[in-house]
Amino acid sequence: MWPARRFLGEDNINDLPEQFTIVFQIDRVAVDREIAWRRGSELGIKFTSPARTIQPPKRKLITKSKK
Repeated sequence: MWPARRFLGEDNINDLPEQFTIVFQIDRVAVDREIAWRRGSELGIKFTSPARTIQPPKRKLITKSKK
């Protein structure tokens, strides 16, 4: 279980749905999780899928417009 408060902050803990996916964009990895327990402003998270590689976000090419 991860100490979720360290990553999410106390204000956001109660807004999490029971099941969710955490995406680590820099590593291009996603992992499904679910909340295992809640105690006040703390909660425990368990993994519900193995880590999987995701595609990098598509980037828009910005070019100077011709007038």
